[in-house]
Amino acid sequence: MDKNEIMTEGIRYTGSKKEILPKILELTKRLDVKNILDGFAGTTRVSQMYKINGYNVDCNDLAIYSKVFGNCYLLNDKSKSYYQEKIDYLNSLKGLHGWYSENYGGNAITVHQIHVNGMEGCLFIDKMNKYSFE
Repeated sequence: MDKNEIMTEGIRYTGSKKEILPKILELTKRLDVKNILDGFAGTTRVSQMYKINGYNVDCNDLAIYSKVFGNCYLLNDKSKSYYQEKIDYLNSLKGLHGWYSENYGGNAITVHQIHVNGMEGCLFIDKMNKYSFE
């Protein structure tokens, strides 16, 4: 890992701030601030970077998925190891054919991997509706 790399998690997409996080942090450290408002949080990479570096972070975005990222990475106070048994369990399950795979999973013959991912999506939705994390 590059010494200037800041470890955050998110979705790879054009426009991600992942590559410029070190510069953003360097510029912010010149200011006398400890509270950050990330008003266009997206996948929360910038917000995650600030939290990791001890800043108080509030974030917001119109995208619904951004709230999920914010809850996971900014409000969560449990370590990754806390979730490992649950993750291993979910990863061990076979996909489930259902609405999500029908509508987003493609054809099982022509687009095999997309169909498998769609079935995994169905399984995940089914389990999340039944599974307790506490």
